[in-house]
Amino acid sequence: MQNIRPRLGDSSPPQGRLAWIHRQQGKEQEAREEMAFVVRAYAWYLWGWGLLVDWLVEDQAWKQARELLGKIPEELRTNPQFRKQRLVVLEQAGLPVNELDAEWSGLLRDFPDEVPLHLHRYDLLRAAKRVPEAHAVLNSVRPSDPDNPYYLARLVEVRAQEEKLDEAIAAMQRIFYAEAESSAWPADYAWEALKKVQFADRPYLEARRSLEKQLRPTPRAFFILCSHRLEQAKTEKKIPQSRWASWFPDRGVKELLSLLELADRSIWIDGAYRAKALDRLNSVGHYRLVINYWNKHRGEVEADVSTWSETGRALASLRRRREVRKLLSSWRGRRGVSMSVVANYVSCLSSVWPSDLKEVVASSGDALRDLPHDHCARYMAHVKAEACALLGDRRGLRETWDQYRGYFDCKEDSNEWFELRRRPLLTDIPMLVRFLEQNQAGLYRRTVWGLRWRHISRSLGTRSRLSSSMPIPWWAWWIVIWILLQLFRNS
Repeated sequence: MQNIRPRLGDSSPPQGRLAWIHRQQGKEQEAREEMAFVVRAYAWYLWGWGLLVDWLVEDQAWKQARELLGKIPEELRTNPQFRKQRLVVLEQAGLPVNELDAEWSGLLRDFPDEVPLHLHRYDLLRAAKRVPEAHAVLNSVRPSDPDNPYYLARLVEVRAQEEKLDEAIAAMQRIFYAEAESSAWPADYAWEALKKVQFADRPYLEARRSLEKQLRPTPRAFFILCSHRLEQAKTEKKIPQSRWASWFPDRGVKELLSLLELADRSIWIDGAYRAKALDRLNSVGHYRLVINYWNKHRGEVEADVSTWSETGRALASLRRRREVRKLLSSWRGRRGVSMSVVANYVSCLSSVWPSDLKEVVASSGDALRDLPHDHCARYMAHVKAEACALLGDRRGLRETWDQYRGYFDCKEDSNEWFELRRRPLLTDIPMLVRFLEQNQAGLYRRTVWGLRWRHISRSLGTRSRLSSSMPIPWWAWWIVIWILLQLFRNS
């Protein structure tokens, strides 16, 4: 930077980078002063302004912020983003409210067509509970695109608070039945605004009438309609719901199924809409209704990865393991599969038979390597490590430990999913690896056999619960002993 600085007519870029270098060396104040000198000399140097503003906020140098940003540089007066950033910093620096309001009024007046700028000011006023001023700002907006969903979402809130329900519903309908959906936020925001003023029932009926006319809602809007009926009917979440509840569902579930039926009759129906309804049913434990729908529409459900995933979730939740294995075993041949689907598949494989353990290692390994890691990633790493240990593959156990070490910290995150019966693995796997590293072969083998016996005893216990009137016959115990001998010989 020092070498090229003399050769440039505009030396602001190298000077700004020199200030950044000094900042990285720990010279915070010196770097701020150096950058302030640069932007005063070259007021158009936007990169330097952006970096300096960040430093002022990071260091809470409010006095210097008021000195530097008290007046708008003429070269940047036509830059709305810089001027907005300037006012945000001045507010944190303690600029009086009346002066801040005057600055914002001038900014909005200079850029009447900058809708995001007006929406940001509306949000600031609303957060400060200055409702009349917030309404005035939004009512002054004349967007070039009247179907802007972010503007419409806030318009729903304003009209609902003004008790102009017809206008609020009209704006909501334009969000719910838009041609495209770039984000779920506008629909969620608009619906919550209507719920806050207790106006959700009539908007729901209006949206339902549009659905009856076979108008196409956005996927998020359809999800909101399904969720609203469950909330309104106060459908109880029960994992799983009883057969009686599946035969005679409550009003909320009946209405949700009615919405799904209306969507099925429409020409625009696809897997995204079916998956939203099935997800709502799964969320309250109505797994049998999801499976019933799958049995009636197998072709449509299995053709789409999202509905196929919800069906696998329902089957796994009811412990119908054979059907889960049959349905989800083809996961590698599908696009868009989430890691949670593979977790459901792996959880339904046996932890006793070597063939199933090999499939656990293969599936969990492929999922960890090829799929985006989600809330099931920690579980998948532990399951793979356990399967390697049970197969006698010490090298595979070490490789799994080394590759996904961050997941083996003995911690359980409430935001992550971990199968209840396998939670002891959170401490068992680190213990196994420690025994390996310390060459404590006896303790290692004893721990592995503890894992193996845990699965065998659980399998026998499940079987006895399923047929409590028929105790396990004596010959079954001989089979168990033979299996244990074979496993011992293999390990």
